[in-house]
Amino acid sequence: DLVVVDPDHYRQQPLPAWDGTQFYAYASVTEVQPSRTYYADIPVGWKIGRNPAWGSDLIDQSAPGWPEFFATRVIAPLWAQGYRGFFLDTLDSYRLAERFDEQAQQQGLVQLIRGLHQRFPGIRLMLNRGFAILPRVASQNDYALAESILTNTDISTGQFALLSRNEFDQAAAQLHHVVVFAPHLQLLTLDYWNQEDAIGLERIYAAQRAE
Repeated sequence: DLVVVDPDHYRQQPLPAWDGTQFYAYASVTEVQPSRTYYADIPVGWKIGRNPAWGSDLIDQSAPGWPEFFATRVIAPLWAQGYRGFFLDTLDSYRLAERFDEQAQQQGLVQLIRGLHQRFPGIRLMLNRGFAILPRVASQNDYALAESILTNTDISTGQFALLSRNEFDQAAAQLHHVVVFAPHLQLLTLDYWNQEDAIGLERIYAAQRAE
C-alpha cells in the first residue's frame, strides 16, 4: 500500500504504476549527511551540531533561509521526478545540539511544513515523530509515524531492547491526543528488532496493533 524510498538510492524513473500503491520519498529535515548533493551549499551558520552516530550535521530550524532552501533544493527536484508523497525524517534531531531554543526550533519546523503545502499544492506528508509540533500541523498531513516507541536499538552495539511501559505510554498519549485534532490522520509505528527472532517480532506487531 505504501512504499518509502530514498531517491538517492532508488533511481527508477518513472515510478512504477502499481495499482493502489503510494510512493513516498525520504527527506531528512534536521540532519543532513555530506553525501547529499545540496550539502555543500548549506551555510556553515545554519549548522548547530553533529550526530556522530550517522555522521550528519544538525541544521538550525530557526534559520530564516532554511525553509526556502529545503523546499527548493530537497523537495522541488523530487517533485519534478513525480513524487507527491514525502517522508519527513529527523524532526527531533535538533535536540542533539548542545544549545538550542526549543520553541524557535518547533516554530521553524511548523513554518517549513506549512510552506511545503503552500508551494506544492496536493503534497502528501508523513511525519516521523515530531510529537511536539504534531497538533499544529496534523490537519495538513496524512500520516504520523512513531519510530522506536516500543523498542530501542543501540547503534554502536546492534543490541535491541524493549522500552519501559512509561516511555511507550508517553509517546502513545501524544499520538492519541493528535487524533482528536485530526481524526483523518493515520498512525504508523516503526520498531527495530532481531529479524531472526520470529516470536519477538510477532509480539511487537501484536503489542502495537493492540494499541
